[in-house]
Amino acid sequence: RLKYLKSLYTELASITDYMNKLALSKPNIKFTLINNGNVLLNTDGTNNLLKTISSIYGIDVVKKMIEVSIEDDDYVVNGYISLPEVNRSNRNHMITIVNGRVVKNQELNRTINDSYHSYKPDNRYPIVVLEIDVDPSLIDVNVHPTKMDIKFSKMDSLLELIEGMIKKVLDKKIIIPKVETKHYEEIKNIE
Repeated sequence: RLKYLKSLYTELASITDYMNKLALSKPNIKFTLINNGNVLLNTDGTNNLLKTISSIYGIDVVKKMIEVSIEDDDYVVNGYISLPEVNRSNRNHMITIVNGRVVKNQELNRTINDSYHSYKPDNRYPIVVLEIDVDPSLIDVNVHPTKMDIKFSKMDSLLELIEGMIKKVLDKKIIIPKVETKHYEEIKNIE
């Protein structure tokens, strides 16, 4: 309805956000979003999630993304997480896809963000795209009419799995530079 529409810019931002999330959930489909002759989104549909991320965020962000993968008896988690220096001012870029559908889950987003807590400022959020495959009997999509919010029956094991995976990957990738020290005698001899 016309009276509920916001400004053109706000509506375009909502549409772009929706299309980006749709493209990430279906990397095997080619998406093109054009506004007033400007191409806002153009994915290739090659079923390559990293290429889709590149179409949305650009090559500079993709260079700082890390592939992650882990599974247990109930969950299979695959995707990409950003290095801590690549972050955004809001949570909209932490995208979780469960069985092919983009969903929102506050606990999941909090766990992902908390896994980065010692690597980034508190008011910044990482770029994360995680695909979670799970038996449909372990989730409830009827929490909200839009089916965006879902409930997991084994939530604790999923949160532990994701937190452990992110911390392990970041600990490996965050390289602290080595500082070489010379003994005092060596320095004295050089002078």
